[in-house]
Amino acid sequence: GLAGHLLGLTAALRAAARGDPPDVVAAHLPPGWRWPADREHPVPPTGFDAGEAGDGYRYAVRVGLQDVAGITDAEVAGLTAGRPFTSLAELFERGGLSQPTAVALVQAGALDQVAGTGRRGGPPDRRALQLTVEELWRDRRQRRRGSASAGGPGAARGPEQARLDLHADHVPQLPEQRDADRVREELATTGLDVSRHVISFYEPLLDALGVVRACDLEAVPTQARVRVAGVKVAVQSPAQRSGQRVLFLSLDDRTGTTQTTYFERNLDDCAWTVLHAWLLVAEGRVSRRGRRGATLAGTRAWDLSRLWRAWQEGWLDRALDERGTPAPHERTDVRRPAGIHASEFGRGSR
Repeated sequence: GLAGHLLGLTAALRAAARGDPPDVVAAHLPPGWRWPADREHPVPPTGFDAGEAGDGYRYAVRVGLQDVAGITDAEVAGLTAGRPFTSLAELFERGGLSQPTAVALVQAGALDQVAGTGRRGGPPDRRALQLTVEELWRDRRQRRRGSASAGGPGAARGPEQARLDLHADHVPQLPEQRDADRVREELATTGLDVSRHVISFYEPLLDALGVVRACDLEAVPTQARVRVAGVKVAVQSPAQRSGQRVLFLSLDDRTGTTQTTYFERNLDDCAWTVLHAWLLVAEGRVSRRGRRGATLAGTRAWDLSRLWRAWQEGWLDRALDERGTPAPHERTDVRRPAGIHASEFGRGSR
């Protein structure tokens, strides 16, 4: 995710500024990033550097307003016509947003900057910001109802709810928002894990399993047996001239995408997991064909969230030995969730 990359990048820049040895500098970089000797800045896994963005910024991810769930064309038009907004109050007065859309923008992280989230004087996190937004929009609805019920000057007013002064001697404290909560809400509202890649929550287990990152697969010898992992971004089963069924699996692990091919002889062991799980570990032998670079000829597949649970509970070896289709009573819904519910990220498929 962007936030994790920026934190690692900042640490690396500080280490370089102190004159630390190259290996110390490299240790601060996020997985897949590198710092070539002939470059002034680190390079992301893609190898593409977008250059300076001004005001000390260099790398950025932009998510379109239309990617936010529930937002209308009229609201998008109002936001683009009314920008820039310099405060939450200004957005509230001029943005023309409904409350559900305003809350969705909070959960997507779109209002972090304008509200000063995490900065002095601003809400500490998005959970507190969401509470502020809900109160603002609720007060506006109440004012509108009061105006409508008044019926104009001189009209009789309906009954009103009296406000109670509770003389609270402290500021209400909300539970601290965890990274998992924030990423879950981003997925639910935009379909993207913006602040942190989902796979990063599993890094300790991936290290224990000896998983090879996508950016490092090119250096692995042909026919070597390896494991890769990631979020399932595509699975296809096109018709083959031989008549046999073949599954093509694409996994994103935040350093790149790996391609794994499962031939019919291995489908009894792997097909159910490949087709139903969202977070996967794949095992196979490295193959190289034409311009596609390094791919895997898959032999095994596991649901990563189930392996995580097994690792936490001490039965990882047994989970790695599992094959085939699980019994119906052992299955859970493991399709891509509307928000994350894989392990908290740990609930498995069986």
